[in-house]
Amino acid sequence: MVSAFDELWGLFDLVGRSLSESDWALPTRLPTWTIHDVFAHLIGTEQMMAGVAVPSAPPMDSTASAAHIRNEIGSTNEAWVKSRRGLLPSELLEDFSRVTAARMATLRAMRMEALNEEAWTPIGVETFGRLLRIRVFDVWVHALDVTSALQEYHDEFWIGPDGVLNSFRIATALAVDEMAESLSFVVGKRVGARLGTSVAFRIEGTSARRLDVVVEGRARLVSHAVARPTATLTLDAGTLGALFSSRVAVHSVLESGRLSLDGDVALARAVAENLGFVL
Repeated sequence: MVSAFDELWGLFDLVGRSLSESDWALPTRLPTWTIHDVFAHLIGTEQMMAGVAVPSAPPMDSTASAAHIRNEIGSTNEAWVKSRRGLLPSELLEDFSRVTAARMATLRAMRMEALNEEAWTPIGVETFGRLLRIRVFDVWVHALDVTSALQEYHDEFWIGPDGVLNSFRIATALAVDEMAESLSFVVGKRVGARLGTSVAFRIEGTSARRLDVVVEGRARLVSHAVARPTATLTLDAGTLGALFSSRVAVHSVLESGRLSLDGDVALARAVAENLGFVL
């Protein structure tokens, strides 16, 4: 877990130091947020996890610019972002380095037993270890938000201006583990797949793996590859993350070839349309 954060914070630091003044203002896949805002959000969430009080949240309203703020979590996120919009990129990056270094020191000093302690998470009360894995997923998705804004999309690495490949493969693997936890819920509850149905998620790329859900009484993720799945979705880890985090529409990744559907295409399409979990 610590290695995954080390990868991701190192990646953001490298990306941040490579950005031009205009790059910081590039829009991302998140409504109204620039690359500058993503960095501000990451800093704020790490500070919140360290016990720092949230800045005064902006009032929720119904204007188009605030339509993406749907709940208290969204309002809190916006408060952290707005509190840093006045910072110069150099000041923001300095803030980012200071906060993430402090959080890494805390994680490295953490006792292993602490991972099993109860903790609040966005999906309810879980263990602190699960909270950290959810956090890895969140930061990983934001890494893809930034690299996508730079039109340098990869789900496991970023090639810097110096041509050096910077990998975040450990984080990608943990992010896929986190998404796998919810696939049976998507297939069984959200889609309501019938008894005897099976859905295969064929993840391509260097993090290639196969995730199969079968409906036998109830939907469950199985450890083996089903010989003839009812429906198959083929995509890379980053595309799965983008669908999971509601960053992209299904039709756009189908048109771009980043997602393909086989077998019962209607079922596969329904599964893809119901993957969005992140608010």
